[in-house]
Amino acid sequence: MNLRIGRYVFSPSWVASATTVILLPCLLGLGSWQLSRAQEKRLLMSQAEQGRQQLLEITANNEPQLSRYQHVQVLGRYDTTRQILLDNMPSTDPTQSGRPGYRVLTPLIIDGQENGAIVLVDRGWVGGIGNRQQLPIIDVDTQPREVRGLLDDLPQPGVRAGEAGINIDQWPQRLNYPKADELKLLYGERLASRIILLDADQPEGYARFWSINFGFTPERHIGYAVQWFGLALTLFTIYIVVNLKRVEPSRHID
Repeated sequence: MNLRIGRYVFSPSWVASATTVILLPCLLGLGSWQLSRAQEKRLLMSQAEQGRQQLLEITANNEPQLSRYQHVQVLGRYDTTRQILLDNMPSTDPTQSGRPGYRVLTPLIIDGQENGAIVLVDRGWVGGIGNRQQLPIIDVDTQPREVRGLLDDLPQPGVRAGEAGINIDQWPQRLNYPKADELKLLYGERLASRIILLDADQPEGYARFWSINFGFTPERHIGYAVQWFGLALTLFTIYIVVNLKRVEPSRHID
């Protein structure tokens, strides 16, 4: 392709053109995606702030519609016979950093719900005893109670290796990052898809230093967007400059 522009000729090779056509939309798309992620994070942070200030009653029907980190309360009773120990979990207590332990998930049978609706309550972090075969004692009173806490997703690893390790004949379960559909094998379809992080002032809990994790901040996403757009501009500039050549005027001798 040759395009004459005054004293200049724009004459890129097909390789340069093809490379630019492929890479430029990708870079612009990545920049736009980072901007959308920044907006999503702002919305999530706003919902979390509003949710923490308003206490709502949770039921099996409204749980999927509630936002993450919504402050909730629920009436029910703990099922102490079917508890879960989330294995290889870091302590939420800064003074216990690096110590091996578990997060204790206790099923709460919700009062007034049909078919035994259940939500898992994260009662906090408890340290390991030392002997992997000896599990910590995590008994809890089964009398009816009101439970308050933050609605959250199940903990997720950076990279999930293998299965959770479910054994329906062994309680308490000692699991590695189970998924919601795996837990339904243990508790049935009436299990809520998210868990409740037990408030620090609630009784019969363990170490609870909950921190809201949004991952990258909106500003971080915007910074990445600027980088991607900058790379797109650099690519386009190089494409133009390298392939735009000045043409010397012809000299005529009379």
